[in-house]
Amino acid sequence: MMLKAGLNKIPVAKIRFWLHSMVHGYYGVMKNKMIFKQFGIYSLIGILNTLIHVVVFGLLLANDVSATWANGMAFFSTATFSYWANAKWTFQQSYQNLSSYMAFVAWMGSLAIFSGWLVDYLAWTSWLAIPFFMVLSVILGFLGAKKLVFRKGNSS
Repeated sequence: MMLKAGLNKIPVAKIRFWLHSMVHGYYGVMKNKMIFKQFGIYSLIGILNTLIHVVVFGLLLANDVSATWANGMAFFSTATFSYWANAKWTFQQSYQNLSSYMAFVAWMGSLAIFSGWLVDYLAWTSWLAIPFFMVLSVILGFLGAKKLVFRKGNSS
């Protein structure tokens, strides 16, 4: 069957192939699979981060360190591990430098501060800051790490 488009005749099969390629093209499917794989690895590293945070926080509290300092040191411990692990396994970056580390810590730190501020602003119980930050750090943390910190060509 042929479709007339002005003076040109375009086979319907070519139109179907073109539309299929646009919607379900090989590159798009492979790119989506890669993003889902990266997101899965990022999430697993996030679970390890939570465990590391709890252990460091608990050990410091057990040694009479204030909650503020214990939480801050636990955050930097997990941010450091997260940066290294995500660079190596999630985004396969062979380089790790101070500027991208600082960008990662600043991004994740700003998400942590924002989640605490929002919980205070909404007058929710302070304990809700933890699960709220966890949700933010999984979604926005992944996007920030992928687009801002570990983007291709960010090796300076």
